[in-house]
Amino acid sequence: MFLLKFLDLNFHQMAAQGEIKLLQQEISEGADVNRCDDVGGLTALLWAAAYGQLTTIEFLLENDGDLNAIGGNGENCLLLASAGGYKDIVRMCLQKGQQVNYVDETGSTALIYAAYRNHPGVVQVLLEHGADITIHNEDEMTAMDLAVGQGNTAVRQTIDKHMLSLFGE
Repeated sequence: MFLLKFLDLNFHQMAAQGEIKLLQQEISEGADVNRCDDVGGLTALLWAAAYGQLTTIEFLLENDGDLNAIGGNGENCLLLASAGGYKDIVRMCLQKGQQVNYVDETGSTALIYAAYRNHPGVVQVLLEHGADITIHNEDEMTAMDLAVGQGNTAVRQTIDKHMLSLFGE
């Protein structure tokens, strides 16, 4: 208990930092695993996804965490993991049935976030799972538009290679 008071972490921060023992203690004391935070409407699982905490996500899922929770701006686990470049979490989300072309309130997909944030490995995983390269966000930008605009050469090359493979080249 001293450590918890010293750190002064709330449940969501524990998830973001991968503090499984502290989360376990909170859950045993009746904490609602799927409660949203007061700032962005994110659950602990969404916080864990945003900070790349795969083991914490697995722990929360084992304790009735909702993988399909949606944050206050329409973000889900897949979008947050894609934006952060967390390829293993992206794979897990897709394997557990999250929709690869899900869009948030800005019309952005996981592919758009990964391209913008320069995560070619995540872009590759998303493309392998059928991500649509033609989806435009609210600014009328595709993943390729953002990759080019940001100077994200590796992402651009990954998308180029994917497009060529569609034509059998």
